[in-house]
Amino acid sequence: MKCKTITSAVLFMLSFIILFHFGVSLRAADSPRNSGVSGVQMLMNWWSMFHHDLSHTGFSPSTAPETNHTAWTSRPGGGFEWSSAAIVDDAVYVGSSDGYVYSLNASTGTVIWNATTGGIVESSPAVVDGSVYVGSYDCRVYALNASTGERVWNYTTGDSVHSSPSVVDGIVYVGSNDGKAYALNATDGQLIWSQTIGPVGLSSPAVAYGTVYVGSNDHNVYALNASTGAPIWNYTTGNYVSSAPAVAGGMVFVGSYDSSVYALNSSTGVRIWSYKTDDEVLSSAAVVNGTVFIGSMDGTFYAFGPENVVPEFSSFLVLPLFMAVTLLTVLVFRRKHLSSSR
Repeated sequence: MKCKTITSAVLFMLSFIILFHFGVSLRAADSPRNSGVSGVQMLMNWWSMFHHDLSHTGFSPSTAPETNHTAWTSRPGGGFEWSSAAIVDDAVYVGSSDGYVYSLNASTGTVIWNATTGGIVESSPAVVDGSVYVGSYDCRVYALNASTGERVWNYTTGDSVHSSPSVVDGIVYVGSNDGKAYALNATDGQLIWSQTIGPVGLSSPAVAYGTVYVGSNDHNVYALNASTGAPIWNYTTGNYVSSAPAVAGGMVFVGSYDSSVYALNSSTGVRIWSYKTDDEVLSSAAVVNGTVFIGSMDGTFYAFGPENVVPEFSSFLVLPLFMAVTLLTVLVFRRKHLSSSR
């Protein structure tokens, strides 16, 4: 009877640990790093198009790597210039200077398929309902089957758009070569604020945590108050910043013409880590499932993340579970010993 009581107590302790951990996980999801995140954004687990979502917020609710460990690299051909990756259903879709659109395995970087166009692909793919939509220098817009790369249709246009605004809560955030960042009313286009930060060029803003993050040709990454445009911080890289910032896990990820990828603290702008590639980093990062995906002009596509992903649940419970299992083993052994003694 005493053995049964102790066993029940152990099982109760295990249940308590699991429930406690579940509660901690829920609180973590509501941490300051996720403050200001809309319910719609929290439901978006994939990075399905340039700058993450239909509003081009550049924000992901994903966790993010805190070191520059390289999970894998892939060199399928050509260079990755302006095209930024879309990641859906464990596949990475990205355009290349060799005129191809590539689909890569998100876990290994292995090429799944490639589809040729008639020109350089600087456009960033958008993946919607099983189709990949992307533009090319051949003045065409393509629709490709996301599973096979087979061409569904193409449409001829005489130009292309490189930069994109972000639209959040009825406000359009956009940068200009006139050296200013703007916030405009999405309904009537009226100016809400403008802030001089140097020529923005091709960098598109990201909006998260009540802050606008954008790169500039003056070598800086800027953080501005989304409501007023007031400067919060700026970080100086070694060259132009045409890459559009991506925000996740309390960090800002951005590339530079100085050939580096930077991870900055979203609140302070302090550098957390950086990684030097062999050529300019013009494209923008995508963040999915704790991994940062970005291409470089060196022809390499990079994935930064943990080498072996260990669930937080496991690491949190190692000691308690070990103690509980040990205690249960002792109790079972003791019970068998008592039975054999009788």
